[in-house]
Amino acid sequence: MPAVQLELNWKKFPSVQLVHAADIRYRGPGIYCITCTANGKIYIGSTKNLRDRAMSHLSFLRRGKGSSHLQNAFNKYGEHVFVFCVVQRCGSTQRIKLEQRFLDNTRAYDHSIGFNISSVAGSVSGNARAVSKAHATPYHFVRGTKHYRGTNVWKFSKRVGVDASGLYAVRVGRVRCSSGFSLPTVIRKKHRIVSPDGKTYSFFSVRAFEKKHGVTAKALLPVLKGTQAQHRGWRLPGTKIVRRKVSVLRSPSGKLHYFVSHSKFAKRYGLSQPQVSKLLKGEHYLQVKGWTRPDAPLPEAPVFRLLSPQGKVHTFSNILRFAKQHGMHATQLGVVLKGGTTHRIVKGWTLPIPKQLKAA
Repeated sequence: MPAVQLELNWKKFPSVQLVHAADIRYRGPGIYCITCTANGKIYIGSTKNLRDRAMSHLSFLRRGKGSSHLQNAFNKYGEHVFVFCVVQRCGSTQRIKLEQRFLDNTRAYDHSIGFNISSVAGSVSGNARAVSKAHATPYHFVRGTKHYRGTNVWKFSKRVGVDASGLYAVRVGRVRCSSGFSLPTVIRKKHRIVSPDGKTYSFFSVRAFEKKHGVTAKALLPVLKGTQAQHRGWRLPGTKIVRRKVSVLRSPSGKLHYFVSHSKFAKRYGLSQPQVSKLLKGEHYLQVKGWTRPDAPLPEAPVFRLLSPQGKVHTFSNILRFAKQHGMHATQLGVVLKGGTTHRIVKGWTLPIPKQLKAA
């Protein structure tokens, strides 16, 4: 039974079980295939030394450090169900190009067919940084109204400054678009959006629009999908600007403060956002640390009276200021004003009796 049951014009070489990788005599470069006879899936690869590569595959799999999909099958079915087959011998400069051809023909990167992680030949964990410059693959991409044709996707990705693995994914049909590039047969959706100053923009690539106008794609996508009315004035055509409600509170000094964000206002003035919201709604709170609603009446200043050691009645409203003016402690003076039992007199100052108030 052949190692790979696929309709391809491969030059077949004798296949061996992966556990007998040391029996492979050929040490030159070429393309190889590892087949799991239990489920029929394959792994396509290329190397400069086929014998050493087969032995390293077996060593890594036995230590649990092999390619993730291949390692899972190895752990499930065991090592005796894997067959190593030399698909084609080739020169070192041609192996990446041939590997890509076999990957495209077999689609071994499809998890239902094979164990390969990436669709890019010579890549490491799905990244295209290890692809040889000699790797030439014809392409035809479209971005906007421009068409791009060529034979080397790797060089093209370097020239335009995009990820080569993303372009390969577009080329083989795994994704519809990458960095604004798509296949000519793919019908791309054209977006239209209105700026805060009322100007309408049309574009295909959200990422390119993001870089040009300084608005993040993460914030713009909900607007384009219609799940959000606007973002900082950016909106869909025909959508009116939703003005956020402006709230107002009176500070302890009597000054009015206007704001939109409750959380930012609370953080700025040392309040909590739930207290600010409930204060504006009139729930539970009439005032918070001296902050009140504009329609709430201004609190009247309290009036205190004390009898001096000389027998004169003094009237005041600020306890701290009065205590500093007459050399007293504000806490003790507050206890006296409340009529406490611990302090009824402070440095000769005491509460006046009703007769003294009438005389004053």
